[in-house]
Amino acid sequence: MARRPRHSKVVGRDQPPLGDSDASTSTENQRGTNPEHLIDRSSVRNGSKAQQEPIRPSHQDMTSVPLSETSLRGNPSISTRESIAWLPDPPFEDSSVVVLSSRSTSTPSALPSLLYLDLRLSLPLSTDSTVTWGFAGLRQTLQLEPLPRHRWYHIIDTTCDGMSDEGQVELVKDPKTGEDIEVETGIGRNPSTGAMQEYQEIWSEEPIPQGSNYTFLTSTADPETSKAFMAVLGSHALALSHEEGLPFQAIRMHRSSPDAAWMLVYKSSHSPSEPSAHSLEACLSALLSSPNRDIIKRGDRVELGGRTWTAFDAGIYH
Repeated sequence: MARRPRHSKVVGRDQPPLGDSDASTSTENQRGTNPEHLIDRSSVRNGSKAQQEPIRPSHQDMTSVPLSETSLRGNPSISTRESIAWLPDPPFEDSSVVVLSSRSTSTPSALPSLLYLDLRLSLPLSTDSTVTWGFAGLRQTLQLEPLPRHRWYHIIDTTCDGMSDEGQVELVKDPKTGEDIEVETGIGRNPSTGAMQEYQEIWSEEPIPQGSNYTFLTSTADPETSKAFMAVLGSHALALSHEEGLPFQAIRMHRSSPDAAWMLVYKSSHSPSEPSAHSLEACLSALLSSPNRDIIKRGDRVELGGRTWTAFDAGIYH
């Protein structure tokens, strides 16, 4: 669906305002597993801060570090899921799953963390699909040896805001294709039953075009308190929100090439109480059509669709 988005403006740095966008938009990481390494899960809660205040994850092992004092390393990533198994049942795939992950923080005083958005839509994939599970938040790296171990904080979640889960990942060769795949194992809440259960997920990483820009935005300066997230990376764009008094909102868009128009894959129906001018769709459309997206930097405040967002990560993929 095409619409003329509101203008976007970077307001967090000393520079002149950006001009209006005239473009119209057609509305569309890494995890892995070995059954030997099963990890228990825990839970987390979140709260709200102001621009440039420290990120304050709820768990004591996550140290507060201001955005302005952290650097980012590595590359952002696009992960798609090949299968899931709720052990001891066999693997299956009932969803089209896309996870967009930012670069990771790098500071001596805190464990590395990144921002992620995870949206799972029912198959066959269409605009009539339903959200089988959706969540977004921070992923913290707990260890790298002998196998990487991560904790995913679900700051917003279709089932329960504030939960967290842990898993270990292992990179292996697919015996059929010879390609690298990631295997993730842990113990998590089965969304179909609500029970904690051992699981195994198989993930693959989607290539990202060199020279393409990427953006990860949160609705507050402290990601821990954010109730809305947006990310654009490669051929994918996701926007997820769970704001007070509103149902969980999700939008997924896709384009076939860097020069192609963005097409709507899925969007939740908007709540009548949500102003359309400030809707998640309006904000994402403004971001995608902005000619100024390539100048956004980490920590910038960006006006999109009548709302102010903060850039957790942004740059050019190399």
